[in-house]
Amino acid sequence: MKLFFLPFVREGLTPTASAGARAHVSVALRLESPEHASRDIPRTLALAGPGDVLAIEPRQVLRASPAPGTRDAEPEFFPLVEFDAPDLPWAYAPTLPAGARLHPWLVLIVVESDPSVRVLRGDQGQSPWILHLPDDRARRELPDLTDAATWAHAQVTCETPDQIAATLARHPDRTLSRLLAARRLEPNRGYLAAVVPSYLAGRIAGLGEDPTGHPALVTGLEPAWGAADVPTRLPAYHTWSFRTGDAGDFESLAQRLRAVQLDPKGESRALHLSLPSGDTSLAVDWEAPLRVPGQVLQRPRRPSAAVNEIRAALRGGTSPPILGPSYFGEPWTANRSLTPLTAWAPELNLTPMLRAAAGLGADVVRAEQDALVQAARTQLDAFKKTQREGRRRQLATAFVNRVARRLALAPVEERERISAPVSARQRAASDVGAYTLAGRRLARKTWRLDRSPGGTPASFPGPMPDLITMVQLEPVVVRTPVVTPPAPEPADATGVPTGAFTPRFSRPMSEPLAERFPELMLPGLGTLPAEGVALVESNPAFVEAFLAGANQELNYELLWRGFPADRRATSFRRFWAHAGAGDDIDHLSTWDPASAAGSHVAGAASMVLLVRGELVRRYPSMTIATIPAAWNANESRSPLADISRLQLPAFRGRIGEDVLYAGFSNLTPRDAVGTPVKADNKPGVFFLLSENPGDPRFGLDAEGGTTPPTRATLSWTQLTLPAGAAYATLLAFPAVPDAVLQPGSAVPDPGFQPGSATSASMANLVRQRPFRAFLHASLLVRPIA
Repeated sequence: MKLFFLPFVREGLTPTASAGARAHVSVALRLESPEHASRDIPRTLALAGPGDVLAIEPRQVLRASPAPGTRDAEPEFFPLVEFDAPDLPWAYAPTLPAGARLHPWLVLIVVESDPSVRVLRGDQGQSPWILHLPDDRARRELPDLTDAATWAHAQVTCETPDQIAATLARHPDRTLSRLLAARRLEPNRGYLAAVVPSYLAGRIAGLGEDPTGHPALVTGLEPAWGAADVPTRLPAYHTWSFRTGDAGDFESLAQRLRAVQLDPKGESRALHLSLPSGDTSLAVDWEAPLRVPGQVLQRPRRPSAAVNEIRAALRGGTSPPILGPSYFGEPWTANRSLTPLTAWAPELNLTPMLRAAAGLGADVVRAEQDALVQAARTQLDAFKKTQREGRRRQLATAFVNRVARRLALAPVEERERISAPVSARQRAASDVGAYTLAGRRLARKTWRLDRSPGGTPASFPGPMPDLITMVQLEPVVVRTPVVTPPAPEPADATGVPTGAFTPRFSRPMSEPLAERFPELMLPGLGTLPAEGVALVESNPAFVEAFLAGANQELNYELLWRGFPADRRATSFRRFWAHAGAGDDIDHLSTWDPASAAGSHVAGAASMVLLVRGELVRRYPSMTIATIPAAWNANESRSPLADISRLQLPAFRGRIGEDVLYAGFSNLTPRDAVGTPVKADNKPGVFFLLSENPGDPRFGLDAEGGTTPPTRATLSWTQLTLPAGAAYATLLAFPAVPDAVLQPGSAVPDPGFQPGSATSASMANLVRQRPFRAFLHASLLVRPIA
């Protein structure tokens, strides 16, 4: 998929005249009905405009960048806000486009924070927020609104330009609109961003006044501010604050990373045992969910003294009986078998390390038991509701089927007598008149009009006039259907959920473990240096033991609280945060009693890339993937250019604020490293770290650049701005003549020309291309013997 930027998107009716608070449009409605002669009703309608808007639905805001509350945002990038509707910035614009430019009805501003700048809640009848600015700050920090059209654009994700119209019409999940604030940010400063109206009518309405008949509105096109009218109060539809940190974008931070090869015989964490006899001298190695490939244990895994004491305690037989240690897996195995050690339940219970992992899973459940029980209660209520509704549907279906069969056998006259009242009510409900409330709503609705059966249902400007044209308004036909309901077909009865209630929790259990005990996720994690990258692997035996303990503890807790739950349920099946809906384990009752611990995890052990540093803090959603290597002629290796060979991680997560891990299944250390000899034809794989291409960034380098300027090196110092100017403007940009030959075209792209630029070409110019860093696995793993 590719990203396409559009100068604007506008759907529905467009204004033909503007005066005062609202624009107007001339339309012709043609009413047709089989029972009446058709009528054309010409009318001039007042369109909703900036003066009719007080707020934006919060769910329209998809993303704000820098994220609200960020403390160390990169000053190199422009602040931005994205909306779900691709036409939102222009939906209430009271003007027609001038070529490929259309002035938006809202704009994003960014002002530096200090005690004199305040954002207060709006009163009733006002916008949600009111921004208060001292007069001198307003004059210095508000952008020139004549340039607003340069910093609003739409984005469509599809494969080719000829798919843009269809994507707009049928795939709303691939479209959005975006406002940029071309503000030059300084390092280590606080800022306030706000979406505010760009027209005076919107400013008047947002402050609680009526724009209709307002003396300041003559044409309805007056800007929200200008040199002669600088407001100290502005309504804000959406606002957030952030703070910048030191300079440093993805490229500069990625270049700080250094490959680290962890020692399989290196630092290990001791797990000291507390045995029933009171002996505390024994210890084993802590086998964490993440481990160094080829890890060499420093201590015996199952000391005989410890196994004997655990076996005796689990065997029981004390008279009178006493409360002993848990036997993990008992609900699913229906026994307390202690042999053979090769079976998963005995191995889990007699191996101190695995018993500790299961106990840790139980401890996490105990720590969150109230929240888990409440969630289970909510699921139980939904389960019971589904059962009740299913029974009602069964009853209703049986009744409808009975009536349908009787109607099917009745004479035609009898069926028509019964269905006539229904048809009459439907005709009355669909009789939309131009003077009714429904008619007025229809006239104000955003209409999608087709010029032909294969026409384009949306109009927007762009470089392809044969594909993208403005739709000319033609008479709109409102037809009143005549409904004659057919005899209903018998329906099948709906089933009702049966069986015991089983709660399910999709949260990966690695998350609460990493939050409560981050040091237990990987022994020696503290020795991984800042800005380090290393390769480890997952430990399936730990995953199984942890989930077995968590499930058993939850089932006991629900039983204690009187829930009608199955004590053999497997509510937790995910340890890692999988990219899809995959689980790590299946229901525990499906495990073969004779199978070994660690053999039930889907995908078994996975190679896991660890990244630590400031890059993780600032770019937690970075793309991580693997791609096969290929040999070069000089015996070096490079990543394959075939993007289809990219493999995304099976799971990923965080440990603290600065450690990110990503796991890749079906990848062994030997396959990842390959061999250093070209003749072996085993080049291994590269790990890719890249900015997320789905979250594009826009901005300029702080300084530098080349002559002539290029898209890749354009900087603030190459703009012709007055001293102290806070915002970039269109005409301040130089021409960027680097030619790009478009696919299928023999004419090179003339590059960026300020005199003919649109917001789409500006977005393409200032978009920061995702930086990609590649590390070969051989740099991350010690040589394999």
